[in-house]
Amino acid sequence: GGDVHAADSPWRFGDTLTFTARLSDVQGPGLRLRLRARSDVRVGPVQLELSRMRELGACAVDLRSCILPACALARPTQP
Repeated sequence: GGDVHAADSPWRFGDTLTFTARLSDVQGPGLRLRLRARSDVRVGPVQLELSRMRELGACAVDLRSCILPACALARPTQP
């Protein structure tokens, strides 16, 4: 997949994140994810958005070996 920046996909803790995967993502080494955060300060009706991003972590998700087999096991069987 391509790079997606935080401005393109804002999130908050508790959100469910959904990703689109291509065949190349499944056949290749998987998806690489980076968690970045931007701090906001809110005092009463005033909110300041600080533009400095912080890297919180990174991981790789192996779709072929880990994710897809788990999805197949979780699928209900047809009677």
